[in-house]
Amino acid sequence: MAEFRAERPICDLPKTFQDAIVIARKLSVRYLWIDALCIIQDSMEDVQRQIPLMERIYSQSAVNIAASASADPHGGLFRAREPAAVIPGLVSPQLHSGVSENEKYYIFDRKYWDRQISNGPLHRRGWVFQERLLAPRVIYFSKQQVFWECFTENKCEAFPYGIPKHHSIKRLEPLWEMVALNRGKTPLDRQDMPGPLLDLWGRLVREYSNCVLTNSNDKLAALLGIVGLFATTTGDQYLAGMWRSSLLEQLCWWVDQPGIKGTTTTTGTYCAPSWSWASLSSPNSTPRLNNSETPHTVFNCIY
Repeated sequence: MAEFRAERPICDLPKTFQDAIVIARKLSVRYLWIDALCIIQDSMEDVQRQIPLMERIYSQSAVNIAASASADPHGGLFRAREPAAVIPGLVSPQLHSGVSENEKYYIFDRKYWDRQISNGPLHRRGWVFQERLLAPRVIYFSKQQVFWECFTENKCEAFPYGIPKHHSIKRLEPLWEMVALNRGKTPLDRQDMPGPLLDLWGRLVREYSNCVLTNSNDKLAALLGIVGLFATTTGDQYLAGMWRSSLLEQLCWWVDQPGIKGTTTTTGTYCAPSWSWASLSSPNSTPRLNNSETPHTVFNCIY
């Protein structure tokens, strides 16, 4: 604390933090939030005070900067690369009836985003999940190029008009529809969480359960920002990874590979009640619901 109050030199910070300052200045953004600097890491009191504010901190930011290619704070944002290698390949089909002589097609694989972003070291970290989801805009610095993601678009240097066949986790239309529906209503007037919004929650839980946390006790805490967004929107009550209005259906969660090391380190410490998906360290799934399903039909299917 004393060092920072005495204006600690930027050159003393880790490389990724220095590069983030460069980006903030290029974008004319005056304030930069870095968890490791803005939260006193060895103060449980400060951690408990700041964690409930994560939803406000990230959702009200201008942009989130993601060091997708770096395994630690010293990896930096910028990479030396060959610009020509970023350009997607083009092929011309053999001429036959109905094909124009000048018609060309991009070579593209469906795992393009995962290969360059999702499978990187940063996006396996549990605390990063809500940062990416809550921030209105994210700039990803990968090994080969810069990517952009917001609530409506996914772009990169190779595909500046949109990445083909990519469905972003930030597509939260059921949540925004619920926000519009409840605008002006008091919490008591709001309805229970509808099927499409529960399906969205289940998809997010599935993605999050594939992430890794160093401290298993953080499993539910690292999701509180997203929880706050759902709770504020619906007025539903949150119960250790589930929602009271549909608790019966959500108890039908399952794991794909029981016992594998996944979301948390195996410490034997208490993470969540045994009936919650958060109690296990394996990627899990929840039932996909629609408006016609009721708790009875779900349990008839199971039993």
